This record gives sequence, structure tokens and C-alpha cells, in this order.
Amino acid sequence: MALVIVLGLVATSLMAIAGPGRADELIDTISGGMAAPLGVNKDSAGNVYVANQVGDNVTVYDPDGVLIRTIDTDVDNPYGLTLDALDNLYVSNGGSETVTVYDPAGNLVNTVGAGDLDGAGGIGVDAAGNIYVTNYFANSVTVHDPGGALIRTISGSMNGPEGLLVDGSANVYVANYTSDRVTVYDSSGTLIDTFDDGMHGPSGIAMDAAGNRYVANFDVETVTVYDTSGNLINTITTDLDGPWGIFVDAAAKLYVTNSNADTVNVYDVTAPAFSVDPGAKDFGSVAVGSTSAPQRFTVSNTGTGALAITSVKLQGANPDQFNLVADTCQGSTLAMGASCTTDVSFGPSSSGSKQASLNYTDNSADSPQALSLNGSAATPTPTPTPSPTLTPTPTPTPTPTPDPTPTPTTELQTKALPKGKGVRPNRTTRLVRARVPDTHETTREAAYRSIKRVRTTCLLDGQRLTGKDKRKTCDFSTTRKANTVAVKVTPTCSKQLKVGTKIVARSVGEKRTKWERTWRVRNAPRIACTLSGNG
Repeated sequence: MALVIVLGLVATSLMAIAGPGRADELIDTISGGMAAPLGVNKDSAGNVYVANQVGDNVTVYDPDGVLIRTIDTDVDNPYGLTLDALDNLYVSNGGSETVTVYDPAGNLVNTVGAGDLDGAGGIGVDAAGNIYVTNYFANSVTVHDPGGALIRTISGSMNGPEGLLVDGSANVYVANYTSDRVTVYDSSGTLIDTFDDGMHGPSGIAMDAAGNRYVANFDVETVTVYDTSGNLINTITTDLDGPWGIFVDAAAKLYVTNSNADTVNVYDVTAPAFSVDPGAKDFGSVAVGSTSAPQRFTVSNTGTGALAITSVKLQGANPDQFNLVADTCQGSTLAMGASCTTDVSFGPSSSGSKQASLNYTDNSADSPQALSLNGSAATPTPTPTPSPTLTPTPTPTPTPTPDPTPTPTTELQTKALPKGKGVRPNRTTRLVRARVPDTHETTREAAYRSIKRVRTTCLLDGQRLTGKDKRKTCDFSTTRKANTVAVKVTPTCSKQLKVGTKIVARSVGEKRTKWERTWRVRNAPRIACTLSGNG
């Protein structure tokens, strides 16, 4: 059992094809006995462990997905779990704010973190047996020695930390649910990196053997995949329903908990990935009959399976104008992380623009890959004899026919929260600021320049709330003047909640302008919605 996978809650272009593992093929679904599953992990025998938040237990499944055991001693609102090299189980309990430790038989052997944790979430264990726990409310990670004593606290740049991963060098990766990013700290707790592309409510993080990172995004029900530099290379969306915990085993199988569906999805991420640098080449201008210096293409396998390259060819419109100078790729099989090279030159035999492609055929999902090659060639052009300059006869300028003056539309300037951006529960968010600019010349016209109507909506599971329920659940704040308005909202819960704003503006002698937008409040397991019934 590897300790490093921990689960909690143009000419210089680079072409990356078939992102590591692809992770697109759903091969199995584990179900039965789960109740709001969050954390997930595996032991050395291939058994799958699932932390059930509502069930207050850990359910254990054999390699075939059959429920074989339930562990519930002192388990209280569990968010994350992990196992060490000896198959000891560590569970972070958000209810009791503790970590409970169990031997391989499921017997409780230790309780850690009492008094030190605040919103216990993701959990990990390093090679020395030190225990790492995210604290959602304290925006920190506490580190405890194998006996449970607090030895240090990592903080800085965290905002709502949930998922946690400790790699083989004791670097700590933290999925920050509130700020939509992963922060990375070295073994001393110093911030060394961040990445965030495509994240929305990240709740769990895992790493495969190639060093690629997988992030579960609870708010948008995706898993985003990143290479070792933190670049987004794939997005998984198949059959996810409230994804929270995530884990990749040594066989490159990806496990994702569905907290809303009470299941665990299993994806096969064993696959090669073709990556080449550069992804295209423009050789510029070369004289006819000359040959450019060779340009090198480096092919790398960034996946989790062997990459077999069967052919390398020049194809396209003008393949005879380019030359394969040297190649170590054709017929090679690249192990994970290995690379090969191809050198190409441009030797035009006729003038004009030339195009071709460097084509690779291999066993990756997106084979064949075609790299664009471009170049131009020209022969010397004789200097022409200048001709006499003629004085042109002026052409009369026609009188334009005026177009009819259209009725203007009232201008409304807005600065709003972008579409698709989730609103945070229990936090004031400015949804929109709008104004009708002062474009009128007379006082009378200015008096008619105004915001005519502002309407806010609060929708819970499709039901429009009004009165007390609307004020309690959404808590809108509208600041309105004659020609300006600002709308803020402080939602008090999150599940199936949407908020919206509609603004109508009109000026004298002009058409009205209507602007409206709806946002989803980010759904977090920690914050549920209730109605008073007095709406």
C-alpha cells in the first residue's frame, strides 16, 4: 500500500494528446451500505474503504465490490480516511473533531487530535507515520506524530481546505473548497505551488504513479486531471453525482465517491498518453535548392501505460519538400515518462508556400497524431523597369443617402458575477452593479434616465421563495438610486438553491434594456436548507 495517495474530502507550441490515463471509461460501480460517502481508499489486499458521513461508519468492500465489514466504533460524521503501509486505518471525524485509528482487524487502537482540530476533513499519513488533517474552519492543516502529539500547523493561502494528499517527498497538496484551487506545501510547510484551472468546489485530491493529479469538484460534478506541472489535461464527467473523495491505486484504477448517489465509481486510467514538443513547426523562408537546419520534435509518454509507436511519416500537401533527417521513435515502445526524437528539415525544390504534416501512429486513444509543418520558398525576382507615373482623373464623390435614424436603446452598464460562478453560502457576494450612464443633455431628460425595476429571486429546489423564507434563506441587499443599483446576497444554506436578479432600465425617447442572470449557490454537505413554512 503506497502512502503517497491520500484522500479527503505554433513553432514553440506543445501538443499533449490523450491526457494521462484518459480516465473516461467507467468500468465498475460499488454500492450497498453507503450513506453520503465521502472519503475512499484501499488496503494492500485490494479491499475498498468508504467513509459514510450520514451513516457514521466505514464500510469495507472486497475487490469484487462485495460488502464484507462495517467499522463504526467512535466514528462520528466522518469526512476522510487513509491507510498506512501496515493497513492501519485512520478516519477523520467532523463531528467529534478527532482522528480515530484502527488496526487491520477494525479494532480501535488510538484517538488523535482532540482539541486540535476544527472542521476535520481530509487526512493523510507520510512515510514516517505522521498524520496530516485539514481543518475546514481554521484554514489550516495540523500535523501529528505517530503517537498523536501535535508537532506543527501548516497555514497560509488556504480557504476552506477539504481534500489532502501527501506525496513520497512529504509535500502536502490541499484542495481548497472555498477558493477553488489546490495549494502545495513542501515538507517544512512552505507554500511552493498553486494550480486551479477548471476547479469548482474542489473536495478531494489524488495522484497516480506518473505524478498526475486528480481533483474531485463537488460543485460542478467533475474530476479534473492535471499533469506534474499542474496543467489541466483532462476532465471526467461520466456518471458523477456529488463527487467528493478520490483515490488512484497502483493498478491505475480511479475511485470516486458519489455523495448524492451513495456509490463509488471506478474508472480505468491505465493508458498511454502521447505528448510532443513542439506541436507544430514553421521553418520560415528558405531559398529554392537550399535546406534548412534540422528541427527536433520530442515525443514523451505522459500516461500510465506503455506507448508503442508503429510509424512516423511525412504526409500532407507537400511531403516531398520536407526531409526526415533522423528518428528514434518508429518501432519504439516508450515506458511511462520515456521519450524519443524526430528531426525534420525543409528543402524546397520550387517556389511558393509549402505545407506538410509529421504523422505518428501509436496505441494511444487519439492516434494518429499530425503535426503541422510550414515553410515558404522564393527565387530571386529581377528588378523591374519603372513605368511613367500617370496622373489619375479625379472621380466625383457621390452624395450618400442618409439612413433613417433608429430609436436608440437605453445603455445599461453592468459589472456582474460571471455565469456559472457559484455563490458561497454564509458569505456576502455582490451579484451585480449597474448604472445608466449620463448621456443626456437636458435636466428634463436626465430626470427620465433611471433604473425602472429591480427584482430578486430565491429558488429552492425549483420553488420560488417569498416573504420570511426568502429573507431567511437568501437575504438580498439592494442599494438603488435613480440611475444606479447594486445587489448583494448572503445565502444561509446551499442545497439545491439558486439566486437571481433582473434589472430593467429606460430613458426618455429610448427603448428599454433588460438584464437578468441566475446563479447556483454552491452545494456543500456542511450546510443544508430548511424552510419555516411562513413564506
